[in-house]
Amino acid sequence: MKSVPTESDWRGSFWEQLREWLVFGNWPSDLGLDGEFAYRQFFGKSHAEALEMFRDDALSRQEDLVWMPFKCFEFYVEPYIEYLRSENAIGDSDGANGFFSMTLARMHEIRKLKTPLKARIVDTLTYLGSRQEWFDAEPTDDGSFREIADSLLHELARDQDNPSR
Repeated sequence: MKSVPTESDWRGSFWEQLREWLVFGNWPSDLGLDGEFAYRQFFGKSHAEALEMFRDDALSRQEDLVWMPFKCFEFYVEPYIEYLRSENAIGDSDGANGFFSMTLARMHEIRKLKTPLKARIVDTLTYLGSRQEWFDAEPTDDGSFREIADSLLHELARDQDNPSR
């Protein structure tokens, strides 16, 4: 997704909402408490504005990425990746660890991606795995970034149709 997510991206079109309500009994405009919080934080924000939000508090903003609709995630994960690869992220072990947590939480969706975004996520995991010191992350507190990244990369590479592999 290249443009700022619209209200429809966040809540679905009228027909998608009606289908969700008729088939499942849910009114999908209810994003849940965490999804609504993510909406209030990010709705209408450009890439540059989101990047600034990650600079200010990457840990909290990555939590929002977990709860937003996937279309919105696809747009807003890019500034997070840009932040983590910038000098602004030096010493931000929480921001780096948050990327691991976010990837694990959205694993099923990320695994299905057939876009350059999946490659960017994979590259970022590899990048984080090789830069524990850069992020000032203590292995005793934060675990081994290399091991965490390798585990997530292994999961992303697994064949969706054959989960035992």
